[in-house]
Amino acid sequence: MINAKIAEEVVGGYKKIEDGVVGSYQKIEGSVVGGFTKMTDYFVDQFLTREGESVEEAKARLQKEQQEREKNMKLDNRSWISVPGGMLFLPFFINAFTMHQDDF
Repeated sequence: MINAKIAEEVVGGYKKIEDGVVGSYQKIEGSVVGGFTKMTDYFVDQFLTREGESVEEAKARLQKEQQEREKNMKLDNRSWISVPGGMLFLPFFINAFTMHQDDF
């Protein structure tokens, strides 16, 4: 009976600590995400919008353009290889290597 009461108090204490930590984390997360969103919206507005285009429209357009680039890359994936730091266009690499071989 005494052990159960102690356990209940300990669990209650941990629950209060958990609530405080989670609540603090959520506040920090909200501030960081909100600040990042403001910063990206400002950047898009200043540098990436077209005349008469809203920030939301510009973001949607940019996302669509990125999806098109990725789709085109997948269609031509035999020509690209992944290397540390980015992608390498394979035909260029092969042509450069072949040209180097012919010089000997």
